[in-house]
Amino acid sequence: PGGKPLKSLFNEKPKQDDLAQLWQDVQERPLLYAGIAAFLVACLLAGFLYRANSVSKRAELLTAYAQALDKEGPAERLAALEPLSQAAAKNNDEIVYVTGETAYRAGEYDKAKVAFERMRGDFTESPYVPEAVEGLGNIAENAKDYDNALALYTEVKDKWSASFAARRQPMNIAKMEERRGRLKEAVVAYREQMQVFPGSTLAAEASAALTR
Repeated sequence: PGGKPLKSLFNEKPKQDDLAQLWQDVQERPLLYAGIAAFLVACLLAGFLYRANSVSKRAELLTAYAQALDKEGPAERLAALEPLSQAAAKNNDEIVYVTGETAYRAGEYDKAKVAFERMRGDFTESPYVPEAVEGLGNIAENAKDYDNALALYTEVKDKWSASFAARRQPMNIAKMEERRGRLKEAVVAYREQMQVFPGSTLAAEASAALTR
């Protein structure tokens, strides 16, 4: 009670006497204020250098990535991609996924699995995650682990239902069900594939499977 309103306190400008007192204080203790000024400048400079260094490193990484993609064979491409994938940060999800895909094409299934698992664990918001989980299903299928492959394909279909990868999973699921001897479930999945992708090569493949 009796004090100034809070708004007026914030809006009040520094008095001339206050500025004069500050200037006098600076003159009396120049080393202190010089040190404060130097510290602030150093902080600003460090921030600028950090950002510049980060931009430079990312540019170098992307350049090396483009050069790796120019390699002809999957094995050569994989050799160039692996060190980049290991150094890739959170915003380099594409590099990790492409490394896994390249390893798969090169027949290096263990390396592909490591990259795909990393995508699943470290890049949960990446649009490449459904593709990576499908890749894990492909690896399991190649190992004739049809139960695990089915679980992975079903995960893609259910968890990322809006993704493009989800639209081709009925075919994968149908094949796994057929290989497990569950023909009734396979027929249902083949028919679903025809409905999801009418007129596509997958729909034609599903139709041929149903005829067979």
